[in-house]
Amino acid sequence: MSKTDSFTKACFVFKGKKKKKQSCNLIFGSRSGDENSSKRYEAYHQLWGSMEADIQELRAEMCSGVFTELLRYVSSACEAFTLHDSSTVAALQQYRRREIPTAALSMGVNMPDHATSVATLIELLHERVSPNVAVLDSKDCLTLKAMMKRIVGQLIGNETLEDGEAVSLRGTPCTFSVLSAWYKDTVSRKESPQRRSSSKRKSDEQVLDQGTAYPPVVIVLANIEGFAPKVLQDFVTVCSAYMLQLPVVLIFGIATAITAVHKLLPHSVSSLLSIQRFQCQPSTEYLTHILNKVLITSEHFFKLDSKVFYLLLDVFLYHDLSVKTFIQGLKFCMMEHFSAFDVSVLCCDVSELDGRVDALSHDDLERVRRLSSFRRHVESQQLQTQGALLVDDDYTKCVVAKLLHELCNYHRRVYPVMQCLHAISKDLPTRPLGKQLRELYGDTLSSDVTSTDAYKTAVGLFRGIGRDDLTAVLRTSVDVLSSADLFTETVSVLSDRLAQLDEMDTFTVLKESAATPRSSLKGQQQQVSYSALRTDVVNVLDETFKKYLLCPKQLPLYEVFYFSNVSAVRRHLVGTPRAAIQTALSLPHHYLQCECCEVDKEAISASMPDICVAYKLHLESGRLINLYDWLQAFVTIVDPDMLDDRRKNQQPDELIQARFIRAVSELQFLGFIKATKRKTDHVERLTWGGC
Repeated sequence: MSKTDSFTKACFVFKGKKKKKQSCNLIFGSRSGDENSSKRYEAYHQLWGSMEADIQELRAEMCSGVFTELLRYVSSACEAFTLHDSSTVAALQQYRRREIPTAALSMGVNMPDHATSVATLIELLHERVSPNVAVLDSKDCLTLKAMMKRIVGQLIGNETLEDGEAVSLRGTPCTFSVLSAWYKDTVSRKESPQRRSSSKRKSDEQVLDQGTAYPPVVIVLANIEGFAPKVLQDFVTVCSAYMLQLPVVLIFGIATAITAVHKLLPHSVSSLLSIQRFQCQPSTEYLTHILNKVLITSEHFFKLDSKVFYLLLDVFLYHDLSVKTFIQGLKFCMMEHFSAFDVSVLCCDVSELDGRVDALSHDDLERVRRLSSFRRHVESQQLQTQGALLVDDDYTKCVVAKLLHELCNYHRRVYPVMQCLHAISKDLPTRPLGKQLRELYGDTLSSDVTSTDAYKTAVGLFRGIGRDDLTAVLRTSVDVLSSADLFTETVSVLSDRLAQLDEMDTFTVLKESAATPRSSLKGQQQQVSYSALRTDVVNVLDETFKKYLLCPKQLPLYEVFYFSNVSAVRRHLVGTPRAAIQTALSLPHHYLQCECCEVDKEAISASMPDICVAYKLHLESGRLINLYDWLQAFVTIVDPDMLDDRRKNQQPDELIQARFIRAVSELQFLGFIKATKRKTDHVERLTWGGC
């Protein structure tokens, strides 16, 4: 008898071998002899850590505004609650008629970002308001019983007894009566100093220090649109009946509009809620701040090429408006850049450039020489210099270090000038350079922005602005450029022009009213001097923009800092469902990885799934497919015994017919065929070409 044999049924568990954890930086150097893989991994890890810290800081700043007001509302919603205010019947009736404090948080349609926002809100609620917080998701609350089980499990199940043991909920009914008894016991234990725990709940001590003797019970419904109306109505009704025993505060997470609450709840139920609306910042503004903090800055040396930038931006604007998805795409681009591009070892901080360049081997320099931008730089040099750049490694290292430092200096200068141009052009009529800074940034990445028609239109509009607008342009330019401390000469010239403009007489346009010839002559002189000053200011700004707003593709070795593999990003981040479905149906071995399905693309095997067999057979038909002929061909593949003379006149097995009907229904669901009224026993084919 084997060791697993038994007279009774049982489940036997065999411990498997422990899998060795693979290092996470293996993707950065799988080839043998790659000495720079560790340096590239360290550069990636350090850079992404810095970017992620800036993103987290920015998210905290953006959430602080709306969440501060929300936390203030939640903490003050149940200030009048007390367990001892039950001396008179009038007081009880007055409190019973009180509405449930409800905060309606509009978070927008960017559903992937809601989990992060809710997690931040829960953390702040625990730290500043109350330890009694429960989070409900619609997928876990299909019934009122399941909803109450989640609430009781999160509120009471996280409690710890005085001896350190966790509270057991086995056999405990999940009702509001149990919650009210637990809350009363918890408050009474906190009120007696002898029984208060000193280190179990730090948030409880913070609440008591703030003078809140009765912390509210906060219940967060993350996605209110996903809850069943009947379940939500019953839950609100039960909550209102226990407002005397529990200081309940509800928080509704809304993706669409506040009207969703009134669609789910009738007036008799919604009248039990005292709703206060709170609005999160739109995801488009959040993305704008992230781009300004992470990409349109010289603090982080990793950049995106124009095609990759526009691809990630299009996925955000036209797919889900999710900042989380954009950040994940940015992280993938950085990982792909450092793992697949060997020259990315030079993508580092300015202080480390010289050391990285000196450590380059001959093979590394050969990879640098193969870069297209470096080849253009070599071709633009003299013949003697070209030979040294292609042969002499020491001289090539000196040139590479010089070019990389020039590229870093370009980053330090281009972004303040870009911000200056955006600040003075965003309010122009028709906004030729765009309303957002990211539009001007994308144009700068793709081409020389100063040679475009939009820039020429903007300069033409600058040459016709009035005195007040010119003053605003000068002040804005001086403020933006002076913050960088790199444009001292330009700032000095613009400051002098601003002083001249302030000293100029207030009237600059000739008045057609009666005036002396002397005053008319003075007005003409004022007009001429203002036009000359305006032309001078526009020329100074135009020269500054043309000098610094260069396309990074024009600079040598721009590939070191700019990721340009847009095909890899599109392949991994942008789904192609039709191609994936057709590959799975025509080549099931590609996904199943089984030997029985490993056949040619045109061949049909009986071991394939039924839908694959039906799909390949329908490719052999025209526009209209006869269902009976399709069934006979299907039977011929899955049951070859039907070819015998003894079974030719027999009907196919019922099981095979059921399998065929299911395969046809699945193809109809996927959109490959549809029913037609031309012939009752036919279906119409819908896909052609590339199938």
